[in-house]
Amino acid sequence: MPRVFFRADGNEKIGLGHIMRCLALAEMLQTHFECVFLIQAPSVLLKQQIEASGSFVISLPQQEVDANEVTEELSKHITSQDMIILDGYTFQTAYQKALKNLSIKVVCIDDIPNGLYYADAIINHTGGFSSTDYKTAQPAHFYLGPQYALLRTNFLAAKRSIPHIFICFGGADPENYTMQMLQTCFTHHARSVLEVVIGSANQHQQQLSDLQQIHSNLHIHYNLSAQEMVELMARCDIGITSASTIAYEYLSTGGRLFVIQTASNQKHLFQFLVSEGLAEEGTISNLNKALNPSNKIATLFDGQQAKRLRQVFFDLSIKIQQANLNDAQALYNWANDPITRSQSFSTEPIVWDQHLTWFQRKLNDPQSDLLIAWFGEEAIGQVRFDHRTDYTLISYGLAPKYRGHGLGYSILRLAIDWLTTRRNTKNLWGYVKLSNPASMRAFEKLAFERNHTTDYPETYLYTLNLK
Repeated sequence: MPRVFFRADGNEKIGLGHIMRCLALAEMLQTHFECVFLIQAPSVLLKQQIEASGSFVISLPQQEVDANEVTEELSKHITSQDMIILDGYTFQTAYQKALKNLSIKVVCIDDIPNGLYYADAIINHTGGFSSTDYKTAQPAHFYLGPQYALLRTNFLAAKRSIPHIFICFGGADPENYTMQMLQTCFTHHARSVLEVVIGSANQHQQQLSDLQQIHSNLHIHYNLSAQEMVELMARCDIGITSASTIAYEYLSTGGRLFVIQTASNQKHLFQFLVSEGLAEEGTISNLNKALNPSNKIATLFDGQQAKRLRQVFFDLSIKIQQANLNDAQALYNWANDPITRSQSFSTEPIVWDQHLTWFQRKLNDPQSDLLIAWFGEEAIGQVRFDHRTDYTLISYGLAPKYRGHGLGYSILRLAIDWLTTRRNTKNLWGYVKLSNPASMRAFEKLAFERNHTTDYPETYLYTLNLK
């Protein structure tokens, strides 16, 4: 795993605040990074506390905190492949510059902007600051405000109960309103538990089943009995249904209902439910109001801080390189993963000989760029650019173990950065199946525009104009 070093000090004189918030950050990172603390003369108890949390401690001698410490002590432990986090008011410009001279990534946790920063990223979880409050000697990324609060895991988990949402559009749902509503929930309410009921006549069962493998918060229920149905409805705070008998059934359990007219014969019931205040129209704006916390505290402390901060360090750690023949086996394994095949436009398994022929052709094709994303010493995904006359087509994929961490966005962003420094590309295109909300989020986060298309069934076309 990649290594992250934390440089902070703490004792009975200066307190332990800097170390405690570094410890909180280490808890967030240690599933994917090896975390090491560099501390001047730590007490036995402090060292035990840090090591008990899963991190390592290196004791530094008591000395002046200046650039000499970097060259004399830190250089013994840190390599150019590592990253260091500085938390403390003594790690000033000269100290940071000395670290950059070692060719390592530097992250500053600093809530009092002061002096010139030689940092790749700056984290300040105090509200009210902007990037203009900092003076930097090089391009830096800023992560500011309570959305990046450095809280221990217990406090991040101390949230109100997650809402359960009941979704049912009848046993058949031929127009697949279920999938459309799931896309809305995945995009805007990713933390909600989604309880979806379908019947044996539903023609989209496999698509929904594939989606369930990707999203742990999605539960698909088939052919429930009346008793099972009422028990499920009673557990759900919110219901999203068609304007049919199922709407009355849900209302009888006392939940808050959002109703959608899915057929012409539902017009009158739909109008009655909405006009009488028994239900609200199931528009995206109404659902956003209902499912998002209305108070500012809930918005700021939404429990996603750890995910955001992990994303920061993933972005700093991932490297993009052009593929070579040694990467053929990894791409073959990723491409034949069941979930990858289900999200591809050709779902048949790939034969090795055909893959190798295709791979060698792509490597030699001047109109293609095949890139590998590396996390430390491990290849974690691929991005391919196929250059056409009027646009460049993007396809990408992740190794199965690295899905679900927002890395699709990271490798896409870094690959596009790589591309724009090497080719005069103006228009980027990417096709995404409706059953792949993770890819949809990645493209939308990168400001791609979503378009309907008839090129492939149940697919969106994402486009970005690079000016």
